[in-house]
Amino acid sequence: MKNYHFSLLSRYRGECMGFAMLVVMIAHSHHFGVHYPGPIAKLMGLGMFSVYIFMILSGLGMKFALKKESEGFLKKRLIRILPSYLIIAVPMLWIIDVVMDGKGIGSYLLDLSLISFWLGGESFWYVAIQLVSYILIPIHDRLRKRFGTWVNAAVLVFSIVIGHVLREHGIESFGTFFQFFSAFIGGYWLADAVEKDTSIPVILVIPMFLFVWAKSFLNVPEYHMLVSLSFALIGLGVCILLGWIFDTFGLEKLRKGLRFFGTFTLEGYMMNVSLCWIAWRLKPLWEGTISIHLVYWGFCMVFALILACAVHMVSEKIAKHLLV
Repeated sequence: MKNYHFSLLSRYRGECMGFAMLVVMIAHSHHFGVHYPGPIAKLMGLGMFSVYIFMILSGLGMKFALKKESEGFLKKRLIRILPSYLIIAVPMLWIIDVVMDGKGIGSYLLDLSLISFWLGGESFWYVAIQLVSYILIPIHDRLRKRFGTWVNAAVLVFSIVIGHVLREHGIESFGTFFQFFSAFIGGYWLADAVEKDTSIPVILVIPMFLFVWAKSFLNVPEYHMLVSLSFALIGLGVCILLGWIFDTFGLEKLRKGLRFFGTFTLEGYMMNVSLCWIAWRLKPLWEGTISIHLVYWGFCMVFALILACAVHMVSEKIAKHLLV
């Protein structure tokens, strides 16, 4: 079994992002109410690892982006995110908050601005975390350049610990942010291994997965740092395993499909969540007459992917115009 070279983490980044997006959407089906047999249901409960894949690979990408374009970094990130976010969030949150839930304009604007997440709400929480991570990473990059690589380790450990402490005390939004930010910093740090093309035996993914299995015997609470660490290790292990498989066996058609989905992960996540929220509120209308499988897989999955792809194409044109 040949070694895994960390340059593959960058080479197959798009494929891993596409894989993670599909896993997120499939895992949402479990929370939506789609029934699975016991072992598969437990596997669906591990779907959070795919969000850690997003954060690890986003941090990796940011390290290389900062190396190329330190000037105007934040502006370019916002231009690439905000068009997609606003195209989806403005109408979807209006339908959900105002039309369906009867909330006022103030609540709608809090959700749209993502402020509601930091006040303990849900909204599009992943977007809120991603935007703040983009704001903080240039500061981290400057500190790392000035004081050395140990800054990565310090921020990584601090984020894991403070995330655990905050969630333990019921401060969910900020605790969740720090737990995911640790994965973001981990991805930024992994860029060094990518540049040096460091290699490891691919069999090392086994202890990563065994850690998750061993943790399950400890009955740790959901907010515990071991939970965050286990999801991060699964995410990294999956990326390593996928990279090794693609490098060993080719699988060009599969890779092409995953790369395609990897181009609109933000839009896919947001559209899937939005349609799930809408379908759940309409449950009294379709329950008992339309199969939950048809509602989820047809409406919340397939239709979401079609709309997400369309939004991505529009937002790409807007971003290109704004970046000229």
